[in-house]
Amino acid sequence: MTPNGITIEQLKLNRPTLGDIGAVAARAFHHDPFFIHLTERPLLRARGLGLFWRSSVAAVGDRGEVYGARQEDGRLVGVAVWIKPGQYPLPVGAQLRQGVGAFWGLAPRPPALVSG
Repeated sequence: MTPNGITIEQLKLNRPTLGDIGAVAARAFHHDPFFIHLTERPLLRARGLGLFWRSSVAAVGDRGEVYGARQEDGRLVGVAVWIKPGQYPLPVGAQLRQGVGAFWGLAPRPPALVSG
């Protein structure tokens, strides 16, 4: 445990954990100018970011490592994801699954995607 009560652990990519990861990443990127450009509507942006990041992290699977930072109460507050050496690019199937999740996360915003 770190001095401030945060623990770092390797995460297993199951449905509940991916949901937590999506929520943490959605909060982290919520005020990113690119994602604000896609939609200025905060609730729609939060939903889309959650879907986008869940699918992006899930696509990594066992070809990468996912670590999380948890508060003393167990709440996930940070995530780090990387792909192991020699495992990039991801297989086509993983890229397709990632693409489907990105599509559903960004689908409500096609005008922003094509208008620049």
